[in-house]
Amino acid sequence: DPCYSNPCHNGSCSITNTYSCRCHAGYSGRTCDVNDDDCVDNRCSNNSTCVDGVAMYFCACLAGFTGPHCEINIDDCGLNPCENSALCRDLINDYTCDCTIGWTGKNCKNQINWCQSTPCMNGGVCESRLAGYQCSCGIGFTGYNCETDIDLCEQDPCLNNGTCFDATSHYTCTCQPGFDGLDCEIDINECESNPCLHNSTCSQVNFGGYRCSCFPGYSGTNCGIYTDPCLTRPCLNGGSCADVHGGFQCACPAGYTGRTCVSDVDECALTTPPCENDARCVNTQGSFRCICAPGYTGALCAEELNECDPMPCYNGGTCVDGLNHFTCICPANFTGAQCHLDFDECRSNPCLNSARCLNTYGSFYCICTDGFSGTFCETDIDECVSSPCAKHGTCADKLNGFTCICAPGYTGTMCEVNLDLCAIDPCMNGATCTHDTYTYTCACQSGFNGINCQNNVDDCEDNLCVNGRCVDIVNGYTCACSAGYTGAICDINIDECTPNPCANEGTCTDGINSFICICQPGYTGLDCTLNINECSSSPCGVHGVCVDGRNSFSCRCSPGYSGILCNVESDPCLLDPCLHGGNCSRTHPGFQCQCPAGYVGSSCGININECASNPCHHRSTCVDGIDGFRCVCRAGYTGTLCGTVVDNCRSQPCRNGGRCRNRVNKFVCRCQAGFRGNVCQHRKL
Repeated sequence: DPCYSNPCHNGSCSITNTYSCRCHAGYSGRTCDVNDDDCVDNRCSNNSTCVDGVAMYFCACLAGFTGPHCEINIDDCGLNPCENSALCRDLINDYTCDCTIGWTGKNCKNQINWCQSTPCMNGGVCESRLAGYQCSCGIGFTGYNCETDIDLCEQDPCLNNGTCFDATSHYTCTCQPGFDGLDCEIDINECESNPCLHNSTCSQVNFGGYRCSCFPGYSGTNCGIYTDPCLTRPCLNGGSCADVHGGFQCACPAGYTGRTCVSDVDECALTTPPCENDARCVNTQGSFRCICAPGYTGALCAEELNECDPMPCYNGGTCVDGLNHFTCICPANFTGAQCHLDFDECRSNPCLNSARCLNTYGSFYCICTDGFSGTFCETDIDECVSSPCAKHGTCADKLNGFTCICAPGYTGTMCEVNLDLCAIDPCMNGATCTHDTYTYTCACQSGFNGINCQNNVDDCEDNLCVNGRCVDIVNGYTCACSAGYTGAICDINIDECTPNPCANEGTCTDGINSFICICQPGYTGLDCTLNINECSSSPCGVHGVCVDGRNSFSCRCSPGYSGILCNVESDPCLLDPCLHGGNCSRTHPGFQCQCPAGYVGSSCGININECASNPCHHRSTCVDGIDGFRCVCRAGYTGTLCGTVVDNCRSQPCRNGGRCRNRVNKFVCRCQAGFRGNVCQHRKL
């Protein structure tokens, strides 16, 4: 037997002239000793390494990739490493954070101190904020960096024609006569000395001075000249005037008061209001009127209204007067607020036995259904009173009729017909009927008994079924076998192993309505259909992926590991993974790169963007470099961060004693008296 020595290494042997090998999947060659290279047409992507197995391959991914073919770039932004609302951008095995304004650092967690370069000039106080800084300037200065000297007189702060004189951080005002204060805002009060006599009123006038408003009987600049006060008729609203020493006195008519009877007396505000019963008092000129609460009338609302006059209740109802309302006590059969509604007696369903109720004005009546009578249709009419049934029948009363219950041998509506009892075929199951005068007899077929042969004889009384349930039939029985048995009397055990239910060459053992499979190595389950997972014990450890086989397994190792169980570690730094001169150090597992200045990332492949934090001031342009940056300043600014305003007054451009005021990218000359021009170069004519 040429197959006796097992010449086929990874296949099954069959005898021909010598022998031939049928190789397992993944092997070839005459003796199946060649492992086919499954990596020839592999789909491994992103520079991953294909590792050949048996009838399969797997891809060893570079750092930052995953998936069966290393086709998936791992999302390093998945854990949201960027802080303070920064935007995370995924890279290969790394990420970068686009910081919002005011934040910096790998994860944007460091707040920028914009005040570090001391941008505020002339004693201004710097306050660093998220989006930049703000200067709180000292008195007399303004501008983004407090670089501009303010002309405090430019806004004309001196009031009332005062003259302004500008100083470095303040100004002074020279006031016109009659005014005082820092800004000449105080009008001097000439009335404080009480120049107006005889209780007259003093009023100030514009730009100094005063004016006296004299009481009747006095005149002159200070009201010092006495005249007859009643000549001007000072008493109003019909009041009478009397001259008294030093003035006048008014006797006011009812409804008015005051020195000149000008004030209307508010009668509604008196301690005891004139209107009664919660009425609302309305003051009028010289008098008042009352708006009564509901239910009252009269000038002072003192009279209560009688809501029962005229009579509001109908159909003999009794009226009971109340405050601003009335109540009607209705007679029987009427309802409603004014007893104007007929009470529907039919709503309470007074008519019985399905009678129809008809409502009438103040009453009702019932229309009875057939078979009933009485006021409420409550009486059932007895149709058996007239004895309608013949002598062989008994009368039974029913609704709107009667029924005759006939004696045996009689029929008909009134039990008047002598009946042939066999005519209605009372005998069942093929039995023969014999009629007698008042009765009948039945001759039963085999298998039946009873008066009418209605009973099937129980042939299961002597149960002959061995492993089943007896089912009675006419003049016989059948057996309903229990599960696992067959035959006329259920005495044969069914062989569940025919045909063999055990898969994968399992051995079957028959039972009662069951079977047991003894499985080949590598299989389990009720019918040996489940392949045992040899990977369930994780034999490949944490550095490999286990691939289950038939009664076996194989390990796909992670990069940097090898061996049958992926337990042999290699040095990943031998491949020089660190870019831009980064130093590689071995970790367990993997490696770590120490990057040179200006670079970050797991492989030092990312150039740090030093412009991400917007370090350049005043909207200047930032140009990123390696481990640094430079600012291209806008016109009018200078300095490393463009935070300093160029001093355009340094060359002293203003002539003829003109004072230079620095501005962004320009200057302004304030000329001495007698000169003009951009740089005070012209003398005024």
